[in-house]
Amino acid sequence: MNVRARLLILWAGLAAAVSTACGGAHSAGPDPAYPGSTSSSYSGTLATPSAPGVPARETVSAGIVVRPDLLCVPFVVSVIDLDPEKSVAKAQGTSTAIGQRFASIAGGGTVRMRGLAVAPSYGFGKSAKGDPPAWALTADGVFEVPLAANLDYWARTRLVAALVAAAKNETTAAAEGVRLAFEAPQLRVADPEAHRAKLTKQWVERTRSFAETVQTPGAALAVVDCAAPGDITQRSISTEEVALTLTVACKLDVRGK
Repeated sequence: MNVRARLLILWAGLAAAVSTACGGAHSAGPDPAYPGSTSSSYSGTLATPSAPGVPARETVSAGIVVRPDLLCVPFVVSVIDLDPEKSVAKAQGTSTAIGQRFASIAGGGTVRMRGLAVAPSYGFGKSAKGDPPAWALTADGVFEVPLAANLDYWARTRLVAALVAAAKNETTAAAEGVRLAFEAPQLRVADPEAHRAKLTKQWVERTRSFAETVQTPGAALAVVDCAAPGDITQRSISTEEVALTLTVACKLDVRGK
């Protein structure tokens, strides 16, 4: 894959990447899907390589916009083997190798495993009737690497492009009986909770300003019936921007009513 194709794939992936610090509790969306290959995650992005279009920059509704400090590459490994112990060993070895190779490219980083599913696979091989089934193991994880503050736009872009290429290589070089799929790299904020105080203050100031604007002299408004604020959600805007939002459920009513 040439550099131009990599970058087209890269930008399509970044445009589609939504939600949280590598699938944490404050997720704004579902867990990543598991496509059949790395390329399928970016399908349709190479239709007109000679005539790239300028992407539309929508107005983002967010509390604050901050610079991402974490790069994540979600992946899933699927193994089918007659021996469940061997399935686990293959999945573990594959995940460890991915972490080591990606870390050598990124200059650091680790793999964090997340989900696991194990089930019998009766259609595997040519077992005779009555033979024990093979076992299908599916494990998903994410490679995470912190982004130094001094990494500029182009340094971050080069890193993402290199990891996209490495993911493609991992998929095509997978061992027999092992299937791999990677999601688009995700740019996130590692600790969105560090911004909760600022988001809360912003909400209070906006609510107070709105109440003072719409209330009448004889009917002052106050905040009532508040629920505890929820998780902070985040949405990737670009290589340099992540939108953080805090949802607060409160009601404005006439004071003393």
